[in-house]
Amino acid sequence: MKQVEVAAQIGLTRASLANIEKGRQKIMLHQIYRIAEALRIESILDLVPPRFSTSEPDEPIVFVESDMREDLRVQAEQFVRRAPGRR
Repeated sequence: MKQVEVAAQIGLTRASLANIEKGRQKIMLHQIYRIAEALRIESILDLVPPRFSTSEPDEPIVFVESDMREDLRVQAEQFVRRAPGRR
């Protein structure tokens, strides 16, 4: 898919998506799920490069005011724990 097509599906501009890819723009969790859906991948964890390893739980991760399904909450927690700079 082209960047412009993915961006349109998730409600961002192509420039915003390019900035997210390059790490110059932050992304919200709901946008991560939209990207996964647009790319037709099963888990947001497939968006995490393999060089990031899952850290052991060092503190609870709380999603404030969230009524996420349990399976999505688990995915989101694993995604956050794999994020760079989280050690």
